[in-house]
Amino acid sequence: MKILIPPSEGKNTNINTNIIYSNIRSKNTFYFLEEYRDLIFRYLENMNKLKKSEIEKILSVKGENLDIALKSNMNIKNSECIQSKELYTGTMFKYIDYKNFNVKQTDFYDENVIIFSGLFGLLSPKDFIPNYKLKSNTTLPNFKKIDIYWKNIITNYLISLQKKELIIDLLTNTHRNMYDQKKCNTFKIDFYEQKNNIIKKSGHNSKKYRGIFINEIIKNKVSSFTELKKISIDNLYFLDEKSDESKNYSYLIKEK
Repeated sequence: MKILIPPSEGKNTNINTNIIYSNIRSKNTFYFLEEYRDLIFRYLENMNKLKKSEIEKILSVKGENLDIALKSNMNIKNSECIQSKELYTGTMFKYIDYKNFNVKQTDFYDENVIIFSGLFGLLSPKDFIPNYKLKSNTTLPNFKKIDIYWKNIITNYLISLQKKELIIDLLTNTHRNMYDQKKCNTFKIDFYEQKNNIIKKSGHNSKKYRGIFINEIIKNKVSSFTELKKISIDNLYFLDEKSDESKNYSYLIKEK
């Protein structure tokens, strides 16, 4: 089984490992993507030549945060790294709670989770990467929209992967645009909430329950669709009317 998950905007800025990306990247899981990453790196290295207003629009940040993001992006190859599972600090990753996994659970997490990234394309939780700022739906002027840039590359990889693996898609809609869903046999999981008798896709709460759900998959070492359906979590209910066993598996969030 492979589990596709999004990254997070929140990142660990306290990196003090003396592990430099250019020295470690050949040991990362998806090293075959480096030639594609390099094209984006080269673009970002020269971003300071753009107008400040253009950079703000591209990176979706302003002020001090813009200076930090620009500095990080312009020096990717020579920056210090930590494992991606330690870099991302958003809500979903807090609820994945990998730091409390035992050794076997950690190994299962590292080997089966694939993180989608606008800058790196695909990442393993154990891959070493530096801090950066680039959303997957960003359009780089005179280059490409990031999700379009990665789409064929990731689609081809998933097509080869699905021949031997069950692929569980726990991505956001934004990150699902990074691959061709019609060509890939992935099993999508979505979260919904009911308000005023209307069922809608969940917003911020989905980050929490996505993390909880992933935590359960890892702790139970789920490896089949049958095992996946047996997962039971408080306040999370299988939603028949939104589910289709061939492609989609939906849950309704009911907060206490």
